[in-house]
Amino acid sequence: MSKHTKLPWKITDENRAGDIYIGNKDMHVLIVTPQLLGDSTGPANAEYIVRACNSHEDLLKACEKSWKLLQEVARMNIQPFPTMAVDLNNELRELIAKATG
Repeated sequence: MSKHTKLPWKITDENRAGDIYIGNKDMHVLIVTPQLLGDSTGPANAEYIVRACNSHEDLLKACEKSWKLLQEVARMNIQPFPTMAVDLNNELRELIAKATG
């Protein structure tokens, strides 16, 4: 996987057409363009993209640590192993795979 533009990203600029620019201190990364004039979802979409990108690595690390902890707990052979822990283990594994491609 290739490297992405250095984080953190932020909303860097807007223009009169409603385009919202996202980037870091050095460059624009993408432009959020409204579908129609007067579309009010552009700012919310831009903020969502910025939050998701800026938190991705930290959330992934937390998921990986949680998954490893569950693996250690499973090795303790606690019987019965809580169904919620099994479900969480599977969910974390799936989320980590999705986040890492």
